[in-house]
Amino acid sequence: MKDWERYEQTAQYLLNEFATNFGLGTVEGKQIVPAVSGTEYEIDAKGVKIDGSGFLIVECRRRNARLDQEAVGALVYRINATGAQGGILVTPHQLQEGARKVAEHEGVYHVILDKESTTEAYVIEFLDKVIMGFHESIGVSDSVEITWIP
Repeated sequence: MKDWERYEQTAQYLLNEFATNFGLGTVEGKQIVPAVSGTEYEIDAKGVKIDGSGFLIVECRRRNARLDQEAVGALVYRINATGAQGGILVTPHQLQEGARKVAEHEGVYHVILDKESTTEAYVIEFLDKVIMGFHESIGVSDSVEITWIP
């Protein structure tokens, strides 16, 4: 699996775990959604509202650079073209200033997810929260020495 595919799957899993924070009942994986123009868009994930009244488009961008306002504008266009009620943009970095302003104005949530995150070991930041998950394994040997000192 490629790094960007793992990132998308991890983001979808974690957003589903924290779905209620965004007013969502569930977050589904990659899929095709129709646009009002008759075309279609492939989206990285789809957040379905708790009451089923609509959805949010999830866009994942695992890049080394911060996203600019044109990248956020493209997501806003897909939101409008598909009739989505909003979007969630998942990146490992803060947005550039213009991108942040567009996201805030258009109601796009920005989620920062470390690019090396997995479903068990992650750092995710959203809505003024930082949540960390970690996985620790413990090795077991086949002999144990116990010394009793009275």
